Amino acid sequence: MHFRSGWHDREPEITALFRETFTVSEGDAEGRQIGDFVEALFTTTPHDDLRVFTAHEGDVLSGAIVFSRMRYDADPRRVFVLSPVAVRTDVQKTGIGRG
Repeated sequence: MHFRSGWHDREPEITALFRETFTVSEGDAEGRQIGDFVEALFTTTPHDDLRVFTAHEGDVLSGAIVFSRMRYDADPRRVFVLSPVAVRTDVQKTGIGRG
């Protein structure tokens, strides 16, 4: 298992992981909603306000986690919110999150 940071030029693959994972675990409507949410993060959030980390087994994307910046004008700190997270269903509960 190896890990990568960044997401540029990998948006479709990462979005598909979220859509497929949530469809299997929560149903079609939830899979579409989460997939659309991730796609919107990639297309509407300033690049500097996203942090994306992925896990790979060989060339296969096994998991992804997205952090998005939360802004509050009265507070200058840089704070990132963790959401969402997806792990391919066939590798869930194998310790991928412990990386």
